[in-house]
Amino acid sequence: MKERDRNEETEKQYKLALEADPNDIDSHFNYGVFLYEMGRMKEAEVQYKLGLKIDPKDVSVHSNYGLLLYEMSRMEEAEKHYKLVLKIDPKNVSIHINYGLLLESLGRMGDAEKHYKLALKIDPKDVATHANYGLLLSKLGRVKEAEIQYKLGLEIDKDEPLIHYNYGRLLSKMNRMEEAEVQYKLALKTDIKIATIYCDYGNFLQRMGREKEAEKQYKLALKIDPNFAAAHNNYGVLLEMMGNQAKAEKQYKLAVEANPNYAAAYYNYGNILNEMGRFDEAEKQYQLSLEKDPNSADAHYNYGLLLHNMNRMEEAEVQYKLSLENDPKSTEAHCNYGLLLHDMNRMEEAEVQYKLALEADPEDTDTHWNYGVLLEELGRKEEAAMQYLLALEASYDDV
Repeated sequence: MKERDRNEETEKQYKLALEADPNDIDSHFNYGVFLYEMGRMKEAEVQYKLGLKIDPKDVSVHSNYGLLLYEMSRMEEAEKHYKLVLKIDPKNVSIHINYGLLLESLGRMGDAEKHYKLALKIDPKDVATHANYGLLLSKLGRVKEAEIQYKLGLEIDKDEPLIHYNYGRLLSKMNRMEEAEVQYKLALKTDIKIATIYCDYGNFLQRMGREKEAEKQYKLALKIDPNFAAAHNNYGVLLEMMGNQAKAEKQYKLAVEANPNYAAAYYNYGNILNEMGRFDEAEKQYQLSLEKDPNSADAHYNYGLLLHNMNRMEEAEVQYKLSLENDPKSTEAHCNYGLLLHDMNRMEEAEVQYKLALEADPEDTDTHWNYGVLLEELGRKEEAAMQYLLALEASYDDV
């Protein structure tokens, strides 16, 4: 029997059970879980609500309804159900974990930590709690404490792939690369094949300059999940670095097809089209990227560069300003905004931007050089000569 036929038969049985006994809470609950797993969230919600009408204190229904609401980004409603469960069953480890994850997503890190600690007090050997608490500590920059949690989790289950994976990511951030790679390999050694781990190991290898090995990992990730948008995007970045623009473009296209809301993929696609001289197409991709993420300093900056090169000065200025609103210390944005103002003959304003660029990075070669050109045009020869000299010194340091 095909999976589709099996699912249809399963649903038919749930419906028959509920026709026979509309007050069977287990049937409502199990049918809700089935619908949730099928991605039919609204229908699953109906079943959970019907279950709670029958028994307003059913822990399993509240737990799963809370998880459903969390997945639907209805955080306040999800929190209400988690609180109800903990009122009935204060030692429910799974709910402490799920509630912790919800609180993290709301930015309430201290409250999230409290629930992870409570979960570990109830069950010090719960691997999932150690894993999630480690992730939280890593986000908070408490890397030594995070490492302790990962080690404790692996003492309990030495083969848990997600702990090896997240421990590897942590070690990579700590610049302990050899140890990080060991953890990535251990994560991939298990029978469970997780596309995210292959993709992130590819990212790690790419940072290490091991391009062919990185490519292999991206391909393995996409073999497991052909619609994995991040793997397509990151593989595109790698191919671009390797000089294969045509293949990179294909990966960016696949990334945005898999996830039409993926701002970074539109941005990267725009960059490669810009490099290929397909400016109108590049502009469209930058616009799509900014539609999805209006606060991306990089996307505003590169769109500004494109408009500047297309001689659309006023529009370019708007993009540079937006970029600097989101990243006020960007040397490149200040420098190129200065260059734009120079081209528009707004010399005093250009000088302000060059000075701001040099505040952010006193050794930026391009800024010193462009500032020198500006000063020379203003007749300030000695100051110009000093900027040229500083540009040359900075360029020697870069060699």
